[in-house]
Amino acid sequence: ELEKFNFIPTPGAKNRLKKLINYINVNVPVLLEGETGTAKTISAEIACKILKREYIRFNLSSETTIQDLFGQYVGDKNSWAGISMIDGPFYEAFKTGKVLILDEINLASQSVLQCIEESLDSGYLSIVISGRILNSIKMNKDFRLIATQNPNKGFYSLKRQNLGLKFKSRFQIINFPELTENELFQIANGLSETFSKGSPVECDHEKISEVVKELVNFHMKWSKFHESLNDPQCFTIREISASIKAIVEGKNIHDTIMTIYGARYQLNIKNKMIEELNNYPHLSIVQETFEIPYFPGCFINNSLQNAVKSILFSLNNHRNVILTGKNGCGITQLALWISEYYNKKIKDNKKKENIEINNNDK
Repeated sequence: ELEKFNFIPTPGAKNRLKKLINYINVNVPVLLEGETGTAKTISAEIACKILKREYIRFNLSSETTIQDLFGQYVGDKNSWAGISMIDGPFYEAFKTGKVLILDEINLASQSVLQCIEESLDSGYLSIVISGRILNSIKMNKDFRLIATQNPNKGFYSLKRQNLGLKFKSRFQIINFPELTENELFQIANGLSETFSKGSPVECDHEKISEVVKELVNFHMKWSKFHESLNDPQCFTIREISASIKAIVEGKNIHDTIMTIYGARYQLNIKNKMIEELNNYPHLSIVQETFEIPYFPGCFINNSLQNAVKSILFSLNNHRNVILTGKNGCGITQLALWISEYYNKKIKDNKKKENIEINNNDK
């Protein structure tokens, strides 16, 4: 199960996972606390997989309502009334005995938190939902609750709730500390071995080992640099994982890092990142030439070329993209062009694959 999630079992990770499994087994609600990217949610999912327990994962926010969690009406063209009632994730897990993973619980409103607290205290769910007969649902003996939260500090200090002692007393808390440099090395080396097994290109393991070492050093140093700028950008193991995967698959190292780490920055910060990369022999390899796709009636400059290069790199490596910029700078048109180009490329590749398959069959 760990391999399926690309989860590298460091001693600290195994210890936290063992605690979580124990609390699930003895029916104690668990609260996983830690910074973004410390594997809280993945650990919860892996624990459920190991225990062969069905789970529901739901992301909370300040906009989440009681109806979102417990049930509401939705449009239904197959219903004579045009609407039908669906159970919310909390209602379903509570009633049927599944594990419920609630992400970002300290983003939820006080009314939602109060409903959760009351149901845990009483063992019954009695929520007034418009159109549903009021009846008390008894907690299924197999129901389990795992919640996660990020610290309420720094840039997010005014965005999250401070969970009261009364609420937190219902949970056993497991702390997920920030990853140390040594633990990052262990995880990064483990990921490089995992990704190398499924890589479409032959890997130079000695070179990749050196790249991984420099990448982790760069990651740690750059993380401290952007923190000194009071920068809300977040760098986690996800960036290291995505970088290693792309590099193992033969992507240019410099382009990989400038996309995964640098695409979010303005030019002045990007230049500082390039200066930092120049301190690492394996990470400062000159970027490859890139030929931008033809977009009709478009003037091509360096800014557009870098943007298109980063977007296509991200899409090809299964990473989502958010385009930001001032009004009128053309990001909507760029998104349309890129979407049309990328979708056509996918269709052409599928046609090519089908032709090759048919020729092989013949």
